[in-house]
Amino acid sequence: MDVMLSYFRDYFDPLRPARLASHSAGLIAANLFHTLERYGTVGYFDRNDAPAGLCADLALAHFWNFRDLCRWNRCDHRIAFYSIADPDWMRTLLRSAAEEFGVPFPTWDQPPAGFDHAGTMTVADRVLLVGNQCTLATFPSRWLGKIRLLNYRVDPPFALASPAPAKRRGFCYPVTHCDLRKGFTDVLRTWSGIDPRQARLQVCAIGYWTDIASSARCRPLTRCCPGCSRRSMW
Repeated sequence: MDVMLSYFRDYFDPLRPARLASHSAGLIAANLFHTLERYGTVGYFDRNDAPAGLCADLALAHFWNFRDLCRWNRCDHRIAFYSIADPDWMRTLLRSAAEEFGVPFPTWDQPPAGFDHAGTMTVADRVLLVGNQCTLATFPSRWLGKIRLLNYRVDPPFALASPAPAKRRGFCYPVTHCDLRKGFTDVLRTWSGIDPRQARLQVCAIGYWTDIASSARCRPLTRCCPGCSRRSMW
């Protein structure tokens, strides 16, 4: 079987270590690639590669890349991969959250100009969606017959045994970066109503802190730990 897989080389590259390989997108792309390798030859493409005139038994692509891959190549079976909730639903949610927290709308985190969500769903024979039943419920009912859910799991290299920690009144929230889309708004809403004498939240941002982390709503709840990207939520 010949497979065309389109994701992003910044997150995964079968030929060399990728810059953002430890991010969730990198782990997802690596698992997709190695799973498909069991069934045939996998051609891996970045969104900017723009392959054309190729033939494959199967095309599997990140939803940003999917329509162009299918448009310019002949593929017998076509699977779109959605790593987030319905983009139209998500855009509405983010606009409301940006207004609530007084921060700019995260245009950097949106699909590229010209992306056609309805067109993507129409062209796809099947859609793989990372999430749970709540994620699935964000999609209109007309698409549900095409969608199959995939859940996150801990990647084997990171599932290391560790000694049982001492009991503390706290909770650690690791995240790639703190923004409106990573559930950080729910953390702020929840933790702002918890007395710090009862429990403290440690937020560890692997990437960076965006506007929301410096917003007037968030600033009173945080303090930085010197020398790292961890902040304590009060």
